[in-house]
Amino acid sequence: MRRTAILGLWAALVWTAWAAGPVEFGKQELESALAARKISPKRFRVVTEVTTSAAESFRILPGQISGGDIRGLMYGLIEAAEQVRERGRLLPLRGSPAIAIRGVRVIIRAEDLQKEWYNSHAWWQEFCAMLARGHFNRLNAVYTTSAAAALAAGPNLDMLGDIS
Repeated sequence: MRRTAILGLWAALVWTAWAAGPVEFGKQELESALAARKISPKRFRVVTEVTTSAAESFRILPGQISGGDIRGLMYGLIEAAEQVRERGRLLPLRGSPAIAIRGVRVIIRAEDLQKEWYNSHAWWQEFCAMLARGHFNRLNAVYTTSAAAALAAGPNLDMLGDIS
């Protein structure tokens, strides 16, 4: 029998040991893009704000990035980072999700529980960061056996809670 463990890691959570939350993760992405382009953060100032726009939506204007909620602001910061990497500047842009739930499913077999990647905090951090950059907001971990699910209910899932 297959047992499913659903981890509601909405994209706002993803956000790794490098950052305390989604907005901080987005700001770090932007800072990384500025550094890659050798642009001084002091010369590239942007005001960030959460507005009353739709959930997970964002708006970029030169000097301003806003989001309808903290996830939207994070997505706006990630998009701004991509613009900086590609163009070295910000272009006006609005974005919002076409569908509310955007997720991935990871199939985890009993033998995976002993593999290095499964037990690696760094691997899960980068995996969750990749989900955030792709604007995913759900992670569905499917354990192929009830024994695997029972084993996974221990400290490994606690580790994911530390990341989110």
